[in-house]
Amino acid sequence: MGRVGEQQDMVVLLSEAFQSQIPQVRLHALEGSFELIRRCAIRGLISLLSMDEVRSAAAGALGRIVAQRIDHELIAALESAVSHETWS
Repeated sequence: MGRVGEQQDMVVLLSEAFQSQIPQVRLHALEGSFELIRRCAIRGLISLLSMDEVRSAAAGALGRIVAQRIDHELIAALESAVSHETWS
């Protein structure tokens, strides 16, 4: 039940963030700039969060990016080692 509540809270938060940026979103939509629409939504979301929450989310995202990069590098190294062993 807690997970559903958290998801509902996030939906409400994202909705409020988007609504806070409506004028800019409309302008960018008319210009066809989806990247700017995305940035507006992010700015709106950040404006609703405390600095600690933003830092925590950024740290989590950075951790996932680093983990993914390590995974990709490890997989590439293993594939290279297996390939090298197979042909040697």
